[in-house]
Amino acid sequence: MKIADKLLEYIKNYGDKRIKNFYFGDPLTIPVSNLPAIIVSKKLDRINQGATGLDEIDKTYSIKLVFNKKDELGKNPNEVTIQRTMADLIEGTDSSNNWLNTSLIGILRKYFTLGDTINDQNIDIEYSLAQRGDIITEEAELTINIKDFVNVPNRS
Repeated sequence: MKIADKLLEYIKNYGDKRIKNFYFGDPLTIPVSNLPAIIVSKKLDRINQGATGLDEIDKTYSIKLVFNKKDELGKNPNEVTIQRTMADLIEGTDSSNNWLNTSLIGILRKYFTLGDTINDQNIDIEYSLAQRGDIITEEAELTINIKDFVNVPNRS
């Protein structure tokens, strides 16, 4: 789980301080007092035989940002402000169009190299509503695909 652990570590250390809690794996029910929260989950591994002595691993992880929808309702009658807040926390840029250091994309693009073992990184972002117990949440899920290599010594 070293990739998931690194994702959580970097987001905790460099992310926006409004995030109250961090989870590995989706707990389904999150107490309101723990929102907004980040959830990192492993979704898929695809192992392919690579060059001699290596396997190529395509890994897919999910990073969810979860907000209580009720927290920002009614702040602006012409928009659901939580959408703007979430977009800024995920893919915010500064006035020079650089990723913000505290945005999730900024963190992934700046810090996420794992000792230069990662050679490919694609990210999809999907925004949605969900119900978690008695709470309606506004959520964004980043699906991150990472290409990694694992040594296979003495392969015949």
